[in-house]
Amino acid sequence: ALIVFNAHHTKTSSTKFEGAVMATSLPEGTTLVDVLPSSKPAYVVGPGGVVDISLAPVTGALLFPGDQVGAED
Repeated sequence: ALIVFNAHHTKTSSTKFEGAVMATSLPEGTTLVDVLPSSKPAYVVGPGGVVDISLAPVTGALLFPGDQVGAED
């Protein structure tokens, strides 16, 4: 699992800083599903394992590879 938090009270934050996006060890093309909201948004890992996610103030994401998230979850 990959966990991302935005602890800022008023600003949206992302996994990007000064043009650099957060790198992971995940393979490019992996679909990550946020299992916290009922809408279950998905994100795709980019080249070099980068994951670009923006979060609203005081929220988080709990991301699992899509193949590990069943339809009933």
